[in-house]
Amino acid sequence: MIPSVAVRSFYLIAIGLACVAQGQAEPKAIRIAVFADKGSAGKGVPNVTAQLSKRSDLQVSKLKGAEIANGALKDFDVVIFTGGSAHSQADTLGDKGREEVRRFVKEG
Repeated sequence: MIPSVAVRSFYLIAIGLACVAQGQAEPKAIRIAVFADKGSAGKGVPNVTAQLSKRSDLQVSKLKGAEIANGALKDFDVVIFTGGSAHSQADTLGDKGREEVRRFVKEG
């Protein structure tokens, strides 16, 4: 089965980050958060998680909206929203969660 364009895109992002990590004295796993809560639809979360988990240099975790709202993104290098309903995802995150995502992106 050929992965979807979105899965390939996220995989390429992860590989690019791994290349950057290789320049470090002691490479560490890239910590990836996958939003897995109301608003995520279809096979996006399981497919992305399965593809990325095949790499030993990537640490993949699923997060709920409440975890993001409570600051969990501080423990990750990458966050992935695989698709679904942006409105439902935003509602699930709430004001605090949306602000946490904005902060995460702004801080790079």
